[in-house]
Parts: sequence; C-alpha cells; structure tokens
Amino acid sequence: MDARPTHNPSSLNSNIAPERSSWPIAIVIGLFLITSLPLIFSGVMRGRGAQDHVQYHEPTIRIFADQWPAMDFSDYLSATTPGYHVVLATFAQLNDSRIFLRLVGSLFAVGLLGTMAWACSVRFRPMQALACALPLATSMYIFDAGIYLLPDAAAWWGVLGIILLCLRRKLSIWTYLAGSIILFSLVFTRQIHIWAAAPLWVAAWIGTEHAGNQTIASQFNHVPRRIVRTLAMVAMTLPAFALLFYFVNLWDGRLIPPSFSGWYSGRKSPATPAFFLTLLGLGSVFYLPYLFVPIFSALCKKPAQVLSFAGIAIAIGLLLAIIPETTESFEDGRFSGIWRAVRVAPIIADHTSVTIMLGSAWGALMLLAWASSLPFRSRWIVLSAMSGFVAAQITSPQLWQRYQEPFILMLLAFMACDVGRWRYQDEESGTTPEEKAFIRFGETVGPFILAFLLALITVNKLTHSPQITHEVQGLTTHDPRTTIQQHEMPNEQSTNPDTLPTKKPGNTP
Repeated sequence: MDARPTHNPSSLNSNIAPERSSWPIAIVIGLFLITSLPLIFSGVMRGRGAQDHVQYHEPTIRIFADQWPAMDFSDYLSATTPGYHVVLATFAQLNDSRIFLRLVGSLFAVGLLGTMAWACSVRFRPMQALACALPLATSMYIFDAGIYLLPDAAAWWGVLGIILLCLRRKLSIWTYLAGSIILFSLVFTRQIHIWAAAPLWVAAWIGTEHAGNQTIASQFNHVPRRIVRTLAMVAMTLPAFALLFYFVNLWDGRLIPPSFSGWYSGRKSPATPAFFLTLLGLGSVFYLPYLFVPIFSALCKKPAQVLSFAGIAIAIGLLLAIIPETTESFEDGRFSGIWRAVRVAPIIADHTSVTIMLGSAWGALMLLAWASSLPFRSRWIVLSAMSGFVAAQITSPQLWQRYQEPFILMLLAFMACDVGRWRYQDEESGTTPEEKAFIRFGETVGPFILAFLLALITVNKLTHSPQITHEVQGLTTHDPRTTIQQHEMPNEQSTNPDTLPTKKPGNTP
C-alpha cells in the first residue's frame, strides 16, 4: 500500500461536511426504543441489572421519594452518590408507579445514545458513524441501565459529556462553565468519576493556540498563559471535589455509604491496567481498518522506530499482567465477563493468566497504534482520560467488565472517527480506489460485527437469566423503607448471576 502520511489537522476542510447526516442519531435512538419499551411495559425483570434494580436502586428511590424534599443522604441502599436517585425520587412525586419510573430512567440511556450517535456523526461519514455508535447501544451494560432503574447510563452520559467538551477545538468560557457543571453532576451521580477532572485540566493546558500545528515542544510555549488557563480549570472543578468531600465527611471518612463499608475494606485492584488493556485490545480488533493507513504509513517511513516502540509497548503490557495476580477470583472481585475466558487458558504459577497476559500485550500495542494515529489534541485528551479512569478503578476492589466496557466502547468510537477524519485527505491521495473501497468496507463492517456480537450477548442474558421476584433478601417494591442492614460482598453489586433467585410459583412480575 502506497500510503503517504499527511498528518495535518488543518487539512480537515469542508469537503467532509456534505456527508454529515442526522439519520444515524434517529436509527440508534429508534432501535433502542423499539427494543426497550416493550420490555419496560411488560414488566420484564431478569438478570443482574434487574436484581440491582429491585434490591438497591428502586428501594433507595422510594425512600427518597418518601422523604422528599428533605432527603437523608447519611445512609441508603446504594453504593453510589445519590444524584440519579434524587432525580427519580423527584419524578416519583408525579407518579410513583414502577413503569413510569422506568420510563423516566430510560431517558438517560436515550440521551447517552443520542449524544454518542451525534458525536460520531459530526466527525465522520454517516454509515461509519452509525457503525461506531451502535456497539454502545447493544452493550448489555447500557441496555440494562435503559430498561431498569440503574444509575449507569446517567453516569456514562456525564463521562461522555466531559470527553466531548475536552475534544472541542475551541477553548472558551463555556468550556469552563460546562465542565464545572457536568463534572459536579457526574460526581453527584457516581463518585468514582472524579477522575474526569484530569482531561479537563489537560484540555485547558493544551488550549487552542496553533491548533493545526501542535507538538510536544509547542506545549512549552506561552507557559504563563497555559498555567493561568489550567489553574482556572482547576478552580472550576473544585465544586465537584467539594461535593465529594461533603459525602466523605457525611459517611464518616468513607467513599461509600456506611452500609456498604463491608464491600470496600481497603482492597485494591492492581490488575486493572492489564484488564483494561485486554478489553481495549479485544475491541480494537473490530476497528483495525481505521489503523491500516497510519500503521503502514509509519512502517514505510520509519520502520526501525515503529518496531522499537512496538516492542516497548508489548513489554509494558506483559509486565502489567505479570506483576499483579490476574487469575479469576470471586473473593478478589475478578469474575464474570472476560474473566470467564481465563478458565480456558493456562495459569502460570497460580498467579498469571495467559489470557490476560497476551490480551494486555495486544492491548498495549493497540493503544500505541491509536495514540500515534490520533491528532495531537485528541491523543492527549484520550490518554489523560484513560489514565485517570484506570487510576480510579484501581482503588475499587471489584474489577468487573461492566465498569469498563462502556467507557472503552465510547473511546473506540471517538478514536476511530477522529483517525478516519484526520487521514481523509491522505486516503484520497495515497491509496488506490480499490484500497479505499476495502478500507471503507472494513470501517463499516467491523463495528457492525462488534455491535451484533454484543447484541447477541444482551439477548442471551435477557432470555436465559431467571426472572427476578419482587422480594429480594427481604426487600419488597411495595414497602422498601426498611432498616438498612450490613450486606455481604456482592457479585456485580448484587449476588452471583449464576445463583440468582428463580421466580417462585404464583409470583407475577
């Protein structure tokens, strides 16, 4: 392939604009509504998401609705900050039926998926934009949050808003104000996402000077101006940190309500970087056509340098998987999802999973490929977001796929669209018509295949998981206002999905 690099963001001109369209947004939202609304109205309650709904989040919403507007946040039945529950409790003043609350809760998923589809549509061609946005819509971790009362979609919508704000080329007063408001709302919904302040700070440092010609060296030009901008952004993120401090103080020095302190006994998850890279590498397989031109271009131009960096990336990926324990362990929060694949491959010295080791090495290589292919601003925003996210997840004792998959799907979509847009001119001038057709085909089919596979997993979970009863460990949807009890260590915030309670004879959903 005769690929010629023209890595110059200023070459992104208006000839891409005519291809932009809003129909991917309508398709993504339409597909979600067509599949979710019948399940909501039918009262279907199946799987881990349904159990968390019944056991934790709906009782919390109803407790707050009963206390509204003077709600007590000192202890309640969710390990997250109460923003989502406060919103639903407010709507419960209008109608407290379960179906109504589920419909209101689904609006967060609609907002998340619509924003995702819009963000892809303004970056690249409509068909590729649709393909990149669909995997998030078919992920069971987002679909569950759309049909059950779970705070996940609301929190991921906030994360998406922060990333989009940081990726804007223009830094203005609205960037500071919107960043402050979104981060505050995000931390009020899920406290672990305080990490999202990091990409805001990086975006402020980079700024907009010479946006089409930025390098590492240029980041040390106009340093006083950069420091002022960054300090201003730090100041705008202080309300979110103050909110987190308020809850920590309210919860006697804990990051979670007192009832859940037994779940978070100071354990960490040092295997998080390897796990994250494994999931990133697995998802990147479906987006490889976006990297064909940048990779081959770099190999043709500087093969020795490219191979050297690739070797370093692989070595780092291997070390991240070898040093911490990466075996499957229920007690240590490493189970379900991709951890089940650990069972089919050898374990080295009862400590290192070959699956995670190879996955981490491949993921590190893919991260290098993405980072080197992205335009400067996108590269450092994405890397800062990844770094902050992984650092925050290390502090959690539960290394679950549902905490990371939506974030990775969002980043893959953005990286693919930005890389595709950036090398648009290069593709037109440096490849043959046959090569361009092959690349476009792969750009479309790969993410569609990923979306289809995720949809199969979602459907399988919904159809094969046992029906959740209205009574879970003594809590009922009719009278949830019970004394909060200390809970045992959960499986994905509830219990082992392989041992979920089955529907009792005579019970109705």
